[in-house]
Amino acid sequence: MLSKSYKIIAFLFLATSLSLLISCKKNDEDLKRQIAELESRVSGIENQIGNINSNLTILQQQGKLNSDEINSLKALTSDLSTLTNEIKNGGVTNSVDIANLKTSLQQAATIIQLESLKTTITQLGETINKIDTEQKATATATSELQSAITKMAADLEELKNGESTQEINGKIEKGGFLKGSILYLFEMDSTLTQTGRSFNSTITDNYGSFSLRVKNLKGKNVRVVSSGFYFNEVSGKNSSSQISLSGLVKINTSEAVNVNILTALEEPRVKYLIDQGKSFNDAKIQSVNEVLSVFGIQNPGIKRAEKVNLIGSSSRSNILLSLSTMLVGFRSDGELTEILNDIAEDLKTDGLLNDVSLGNSIMTHLYYLDTTKVINQVKAKYTALYPDSILNKINLSYLDQFKKSTSYIKSFDLIEYPALGSTIYKGKNILNSTTTTLNNNIFEISANLVESALKFRVEVTADAGELSELLGTNKNWAISYPTKNKAILETSTVGLNTITFTTGTLPSKTATLTVKFYENGLSVPTITKTIPVNLN
Repeated sequence: MLSKSYKIIAFLFLATSLSLLISCKKNDEDLKRQIAELESRVSGIENQIGNINSNLTILQQQGKLNSDEINSLKALTSDLSTLTNEIKNGGVTNSVDIANLKTSLQQAATIIQLESLKTTITQLGETINKIDTEQKATATATSELQSAITKMAADLEELKNGESTQEINGKIEKGGFLKGSILYLFEMDSTLTQTGRSFNSTITDNYGSFSLRVKNLKGKNVRVVSSGFYFNEVSGKNSSSQISLSGLVKINTSEAVNVNILTALEEPRVKYLIDQGKSFNDAKIQSVNEVLSVFGIQNPGIKRAEKVNLIGSSSRSNILLSLSTMLVGFRSDGELTEILNDIAEDLKTDGLLNDVSLGNSIMTHLYYLDTTKVINQVKAKYTALYPDSILNKINLSYLDQFKKSTSYIKSFDLIEYPALGSTIYKGKNILNSTTTTLNNNIFEISANLVESALKFRVEVTADAGELSELLGTNKNWAISYPTKNKAILETSTVGLNTITFTTGTLPSKTATLTVKFYENGLSVPTITKTIPVNLN
């Protein structure tokens, strides 16, 4: 009879064996599933290669592909079939066969004229490079290979059926529109009337990027419209409301379609010129020249506004960034939309900005603008997307040039200084331009910030007495006292910021206040004034 210890050992052995059997069975099931998935993918690839070869015969008869294109694609499918057989027989690839396939891909990419098919071949090449690097076709690579070959078959099917497919890529940029923003592309006839055909897509990142696959639009005029939130380069934050931007473009081979401030400003003018008999190309060139001229910019060679990116190493990108910054200023999203529409409509009939108030409004906002801060915020936003070699070329030189050369003027204030404060003391506001003397040792400091994203700092120094605030009168100011006779006040709150101060006892009954204004956080005072205090 087995001892108790032998029984335990026997039980453990049986339990372990059972566990191994279960594990082996599970592994066997996983292996069967993986083999079935691989066989399915290989079968799918073989079917698509068969479809490609069938369509190549028809396309050759239709004359839609020339003999060089047909031969290059046949060589490519032959090499793809060889690779498929290797995948079927274990997945380990032959380096010679891969090299032949790469050569076929390069030749096809060079010879093929159809843009969508050329793009598919490029994507297929990327998958083959992965397989070559790993020296085997992994499940992921095989899946990508199946997708690329299926897309190639679909491209040829569309071509056979008379359809031409293109991949359109671009950016929607005020600052960049945010991920999830929607855009629409409307086909237009030669008179820029919508035909009824449209396509739509969404922004895929927070830099305004989009990709859109369209059919039968080569050589056609289209209007691109997008609505969304955007990065505000002046505030350094995303907008609180959506805006809409649009642009008129012609879809050419490998067309880059960007929608930006330039495309929005030129659009009514382009339509007007075409109505007057201009060709689309001539209207586009004339319109962008006229828009740039409004801002005192000599065109460096921009023929199509939609070809310009907000960020880049060329002067064209810096022009667009300068215009985008000028027009957003410290405006709300609604006010930005309003000034864009007003300028575009003003330019419509003669290409000139006739409403002086619009130019003065731009100049007023520029008065408060800290360009160094804007550039640093733009660099911080785009540092993940562009290398330093590009970011370090960002500048607002065209904005600075406009400020120096324009005849427009600062015509109103974004920071207002009411004559009297709003506290119970109703003292004179020493920030107001009419306050030149004081006959009381109690005074107020009041500033009304009209727009968001503004900052204001004021320094007050008394040559006698001791500065102090009256209890309960401070509204929105942050205050510090470097010395007993100096106060520094700061705020970024929209609306009225007010406080009441006193100089305290003045033995000689006289003093002088020196007041320095630092509007919108600028490092040097924009205004300095001295105010005599006489209590006699």
